[in-house]
Amino acid sequence: MRSLLIRSVAALAATALSVALAAPAEASLRIIAHWKVTISGSVRHDWTLLDPNPCKASGGGSVTAHFASTRPARITIADNGFGPGDFSWGGGFHVRGSITGLDARTQNPPAPGDSCQNFDPVPDTRACGTRPLNDGLVAEPAKHGSYRLYDNGNRGNALTPPDGSPDCALGSFESFATIANGGSPDSQALPLPGYPTAARLASRHGTIVVSALQRHRFVATAETTRQVRIVFTRVGTH
Repeated sequence: MRSLLIRSVAALAATALSVALAAPAEASLRIIAHWKVTISGSVRHDWTLLDPNPCKASGGGSVTAHFASTRPARITIADNGFGPGDFSWGGGFHVRGSITGLDARTQNPPAPGDSCQNFDPVPDTRACGTRPLNDGLVAEPAKHGSYRLYDNGNRGNALTPPDGSPDCALGSFESFATIANGGSPDSQALPLPGYPTAARLASRHGTIVVSALQRHRFVATAETTRQVRIVFTRVGTH
């Protein structure tokens, strides 16, 4: 998850400005509200890779990560004559934290009367460990007015090369919002029930908390638990 399922920063900026660009040249923005927003979350990916063959590596492990915003994002809700919109942000978060890989596979015993000297040894699982997490996430509209949490661009993580080791098995884990490589990003992105629209941010005061918890098998050999908490706090109209 180094940068912790391509969606670029430029695309975010285009989304945030699309409403403004649609306004007539003579229209002026009427500022309605200012908000700040933070995010925190975690993921645990428990996997099992069983191989019944003699001398092969077999067993399980896990990937765990915890993250939080580096600083609050700032949102400006304004009306350009076509209704309220987000004119400053676009849904992107920069998060930091840690990610830990545990590979507990062991080597199966040899066949009777044989040895494992002609087989590759069990990978050096000490190469997993804990590393810093530095990622980009973005909340984007999905179907039927809902929102999902996607990766922002790079779907790698610090447990894989060049920072990590090829000897550390991850059980298909890619990143927080893209669990299995080759799967549909839309189907793997985390749904965000209750995520506020610009119209809601224009009318609400106080704090809005969006919490999501999901436990799912994106691949048959692993179970992934993800949770996230996004807090919107209104900070005035000017």
